[in-house]
Amino acid sequence: MANLIGIAGEPGSGKSTSLKGLQSVATSDKFKHVNYVVIDTVNNLMVSEEMRRCREKGYDKWMDLAQYIWNLVELPGMYREDLTVILVFHTQTEHTEDSYERIRIKTNGRKTEKNDIDSKFNWLLRTVKQGDKYMEMGFMPVPEGVKLPFD
Repeated sequence: MANLIGIAGEPGSGKSTSLKGLQSVATSDKFKHVNYVVIDTVNNLMVSEEMRRCREKGYDKWMDLAQYIWNLVELPGMYREDLTVILVFHTQTEHTEDSYERIRIKTNGRKTEKNDIDSKFNWLLRTVKQGDKYMEMGFMPVPEGVKLPFD
C-alpha cells in the first residue's frame, strides 16, 4: 500500500510551491525509480468531469462523480509500499449555527461532500498564506468521528 498524502489549502496558499523539491514523476509502475505521484489539483479533475457531463440530468451524474473521487483516493492502496501519492486539493470553510468553523477539502456535489474523504489520508496537510507570507504547512483538523492512533 502506497502512502497517501493530501495537501489542501486556499488558492495561492503554496500547495504547488511546496512540492517543487520533489523529483520529476511518472505515473506508470514500470518506472520503479519513481518515488512520488502528484495530482495537482484534484479540484480540476472534479470540474472537468462535471463539465464533461454537464448536459446530463439526474442523481446518477453526482453519484458517478462521488465514485470517481472516491476511487482516486482508494487507488493508492493497490500501489507498492515505497511509493508516495500526493493529492492536492483546495479547501473550503464552513460555518455552523453555533459559530463553529470547519475547514475541509472542497468537493463538487453533495454526495462527494458526504464521503468525507478527509479521513482517508495517511497525512493531510494544510497550506496557509497570510498577506504575502507563506506559513508552515500544518495538519488539517481531524474530521469528526475519526479515531487517532493514540486515542
